[in-house]
Amino acid sequence: MEREHTPALDGMTRALEFALVESLPAFLPSQRWFGGKGRSIRAVRVVDLAWLPAIEDAEVLVCVEVSYADGAADRYSLWLGVRDTPGEGPAIARLDDAAEGRWVVDAAAGSRAISGLLRPLADPGEIPTARGGALSFADLTPEASAVLSGNAVVHALGADQSNTSLRIGHELVFKLFRRAQSGENPELEMLRFLTTRTPFREIPSLQGSVSYVAPDGSVSTIGVLQTWVHSIADGWRYVVSHLERELTTPGAWPSMRADLFALGATTRGFHQALSSDPDTPAFAPKPVQQSDVRLWTAEVAARAAGVLTHVGHSQMPEVEHTRLARVLDRVSSHALVPAPATDGADHLFSTIRIHGDFHLGQTLKTPTGFVLIDFEGEPTRPVDERRQTHCALKDVAGMLRSFEYAVAVACERAPGREEGLRRALPMASAFLDGYFDAAPGGPAVFLPAGRDACLQWIRFFELEKALYELDYELTNRPSWAHIPARGILRLLDV
Repeated sequence: MEREHTPALDGMTRALEFALVESLPAFLPSQRWFGGKGRSIRAVRVVDLAWLPAIEDAEVLVCVEVSYADGAADRYSLWLGVRDTPGEGPAIARLDDAAEGRWVVDAAAGSRAISGLLRPLADPGEIPTARGGALSFADLTPEASAVLSGNAVVHALGADQSNTSLRIGHELVFKLFRRAQSGENPELEMLRFLTTRTPFREIPSLQGSVSYVAPDGSVSTIGVLQTWVHSIADGWRYVVSHLERELTTPGAWPSMRADLFALGATTRGFHQALSSDPDTPAFAPKPVQQSDVRLWTAEVAARAAGVLTHVGHSQMPEVEHTRLARVLDRVSSHALVPAPATDGADHLFSTIRIHGDFHLGQTLKTPTGFVLIDFEGEPTRPVDERRQTHCALKDVAGMLRSFEYAVAVACERAPGREEGLRRALPMASAFLDGYFDAAPGGPAVFLPAGRDACLQWIRFFELEKALYELDYELTNRPSWAHIPARGILRLLDV
């Protein structure tokens, strides 16, 4: 599958590198997936690139490093096409006359993408890069190979917060990870484990992968190929729409309760699967020690101290502002951290691999239940950190926080109804009943003993999540800061 290097192609490489260095500082900030918005770009350099065996025109995968004025740097993966005319996909640059003045476009936004980065997946192997590295194609299933070898229609689904996805026919979806970080992406690792080592099937199964192997041997994941999930809606839109209907035509709660119970049961099955293989080092449960509890408590206190500085400059009502500031001050000094009782036990329970960014938007509602998606964790955090084990109830707490946001958003056009709706529809109870009651018999290694102890830990991790949310909202969406602020006050019962 190697593309033959010719003098003309080498000249194209030089022209491409020059054009990208000149054009990307203006192009990148306009892309939704670019994480350096608001920062001053000092320079862009091409780290490596690989010409792809495209059938039409020329396509190339490029890794670029973006250096900022503050001294920091990020790396991004760009899947580009070189065309006679701009055509499909955003135009990035015009090549110089030596390359016949052709256009560089974002190939991941065009329908011809299958001829570039995707078709080589049908013949797993490697493509050498210009700097001595390689693109590695692996994990391909026979079913996916048949689709990629055919004439499936490809269209871009648009960029999410940090990635770009392409639907391939009716069966597959390819996710291109824009942020290039050293180490295997947790989504690839999680999907491979769940698909090949467990019976859990409420996920898009892994169908293939693309990785970049640097000249020094380090590996970073470029993208994953997954099954396409035929869904009714994502969990967020599905739940919010039900809540909005409940406001106008009460009576939908029984079906919603059944749905949330099912989501809780699916989440429990997910955690059971992730804890099921003690012989695979990356997924082996690890005993929690008192030192872990002290660390988690200190992290909550530190988060509260950081948020407290932002609250001082917020536009909240004075009464709420004063009350919240007083509470955050007590949390930051460890005077009001709801750390669960541990009774001096040496081994409390075990940490396992978890989702790490679990909320309604990370689920898909299908006719038969829910499918869980997006296992890369928080993309802004280092890969090694996202691969660490943690308490499974951190995922549970994230979902409960998502419910609170859903209620608030559904009530935006019905002032004063939020508290009434929350009381009328005990969403958290329905989800937790599914999580605790639908599980197979016997204790779970990843849970504290007894439901009451579990609820204490959930409350602790809800507080941690609400503090993170408040910090985010005060910085990015001040008009939404009241949602986590009220959550913090409710959780601490003050």
